[in-house]
Amino acid sequence: MMYYPKVLVVANNSFSRTDNNGRTLSNLFIGWPREKLAQFCISTDGPNYEVCNNYYCVTDSEVLNSRIHFRKARRNTLEPFDRKEPIGADGKGKKTAFRMLVRDLLWNRDVWDTKDFSQWVTEHNPELILVLFSDASFILDIAASLSQKLDVPLIMYNTEGFYFFKKNYFRTKTIFDWLWFPIYQRRYRRSVEAMMKHVCYSIYLNDLLKDDYNNKFNDNSIVLYTTSTLEATDRSFEDELIFSYLGNLTHDRPKALIEIADVLQSINPSWRLNVYGKTLNKNDESLLKEHAGISYRGFVQYDEVLNMVRESQILFHAESQEKKLQESLKYGFSTKIADSISSGACFVLYASKDLACSKYIQETGAGWFASDKQTLRACIEEIVFDPTRRNEVLKKAKEIAALNHSAQANSDKFGALICEVLERE
Repeated sequence: MMYYPKVLVVANNSFSRTDNNGRTLSNLFIGWPREKLAQFCISTDGPNYEVCNNYYCVTDSEVLNSRIHFRKARRNTLEPFDRKEPIGADGKGKKTAFRMLVRDLLWNRDVWDTKDFSQWVTEHNPELILVLFSDASFILDIAASLSQKLDVPLIMYNTEGFYFFKKNYFRTKTIFDWLWFPIYQRRYRRSVEAMMKHVCYSIYLNDLLKDDYNNKFNDNSIVLYTTSTLEATDRSFEDELIFSYLGNLTHDRPKALIEIADVLQSINPSWRLNVYGKTLNKNDESLLKEHAGISYRGFVQYDEVLNMVRESQILFHAESQEKKLQESLKYGFSTKIADSISSGACFVLYASKDLACSKYIQETGAGWFASDKQTLRACIEEIVFDPTRRNEVLKKAKEIAALNHSAQANSDKFGALICEVLERE
């Protein structure tokens, strides 16, 4: 019988059914007793109470208010969660180096380390801390501080390469960010380096992340890919074909999607790419709405996303190939890749060959990869007109999904890792 230790999770986002990071965290703890888990977070779009019912949430706005009124930050009561708008989402998507620097300064220990928080931690009495890597220094500082104070192991789950970036990777920039970003990045790197001294084991989203962090920190680590609960279903290519992209529309992704739509229409003028997601600005929205080969559907809830995944014969993921964006996209590995590969649809990735997701698809053969329009056209034609080759790749995708993206299997691996760490410490 598996032993379930008490774990305290420290992360930006709460356990969730819909948020990408929240779903990633939830899938790690499949089958865990709820009373064994507690979480400190700063935002939520709706806590997943089926996984955990013990949350301590302190938002950015509460920290700001506490500074203005010269007091300690107060806990946000999440129950009952019946709000339409997420908690703690103020300013989301409007990050600048200056705002992030000020934010970290506001989140100094004297504001979050309260008697109420200490009592909550003591009552849970965790045997281990799990931190979800973040671009916020204070999240890393809190995790390291708790591990040291409680004298319990610290495990890191890392999906991001922020530490290595030299260019300003924030989407929103100010005229003075050339000055603020180096200052912010130096402070951030110090926090990462300080935390890594306490981390006893690291979990990475992909091999490229693992290799680069290991080269720097030489830590004990494994790779656990994002998971999916979808089961593969057969698709008919005799019916009207449905081509879909479902996901974020950041980092100039609309331009890459337009290129996909152009290729689709060059093969068959009646084919259209369904695009689901929220644009960052009106210009991107206009580009998508006005293109003859795109049917822009806007933002939809995750349940509807899953329905469209099941209905589509071909699912696309795309990344911009603009040189200025390649550093920030290097470690990218969309959570939709796991759902796409697992669903039974044909998965096509259109991106630079040097990205982590690109290397994965090329190495595993779980989908089709193209970095230029000519190759993209050949991939689409192979899927539609060569059923033998199509079925070969789909068979491989099913194998890779079972090997790398099974939610239950990865949760079991995670549980075994935690037990191993506790036995060793």
